[in-house]
Amino acid sequence: MAVRILFDEAHNPIQPTIVLITRSGRKLGRIPAVNVVFKDEMNNGYEMSFKVYQADCKSNWDRITDFKLVWVKEWNRYFEIEVEVSDDGSAMKSVTATSLGKAELSQINLYDKEINTEDDIAREDYTPTVFYNPENRSASLLDRLLEKAPHYRIGHVDDSLKSIQRTFSFDNKSIDDAFKEVSEEVECLITADCSVDEEGNF
Repeated sequence: MAVRILFDEAHNPIQPTIVLITRSGRKLGRIPAVNVVFKDEMNNGYEMSFKVYQADCKSNWDRITDFKLVWVKEWNRYFEIEVEVSDDGSAMKSVTATSLGKAELSQINLYDKEINTEDDIAREDYTPTVFYNPENRSASLLDRLLEKAPHYRIGHVDDSLKSIQRTFSFDNKSIDDAFKEVSEEVECLITADCSVDEEGNF
């Protein structure tokens, strides 16, 4: 679902509520961010950047560190952050936040992953792999690419894509990069979104 920017009565964008959270989903508190910039690059995921000053954020200042997560309440989006601390004495942190799905899937690599190639066909249990087969995960391209990320599940796949069959070979390539290659070949949009269940787990 696309991010919806909210505007006030004067047609100025309303500052989103950015909350610092742990990887277990525990909320640590609101970050008083300034200069918030958001961009959505379709298959490249979404990214946000902002600045935060120590004088405005005394309670959570030391907790704003690399690999922490933030949640944007209005968009219900989760990001992994990278933090750069100013060295000019202004006690300011510049934060770059990458969508959590993209951040995680870009860190999980595929090795010797053959899809419908000669090596794949030579397997005794080979079944032709299509784009998505919910009845047979071993013959579903999306499921095979996510084997090393079992905490992810397939959300929605358009019916027009499900039976497409292509040949792919991935070695020392991240799942995120593999998805980009597949989306270019099949001419579709693949997104990796994160959500929280009723127990608060990602």
